Amino acid sequence: MHVDIPTQRDFAALQPLLSPKQQAALSFIAGYAKAHGYGPSVREIANSIGSNSSHIGERIIGDLVDRGLVRRIPSRARAVQAVGNVPIPQAPDGAPLHFIPAELIYQRAGQGGCQ
Repeated sequence: MHVDIPTQRDFAALQPLLSPKQQAALSFIAGYAKAHGYGPSVREIANSIGSNSSHIGERIIGDLVDRGLVRRIPSRARAVQAVGNVPIPQAPDGAPLHFIPAELIYQRAGQGGCQ
């Protein structure tokens, strides 16, 4: 089965057709994979859009799969991958903005930043 990989232009064309939650989930999936080297869990995807329901995460993933924006690898955990080059928000150093390393959080908490 041949699947066309969407280009940056394709994502720009599809973006108005995605709901804000679909856009947020797609960005989260791409950013998570960039930060960690593997995809997020269904629950993490649901949490990223403000839901505690895995069912909502599954539905969002299904919608994105149907549009060709993500793919799933069957029988593997954390096997949701963005297809193509999805723009993700980044810090000046290039790190995805969705993720703050735990070490940094704990380090700042120890310095009185988050108590």
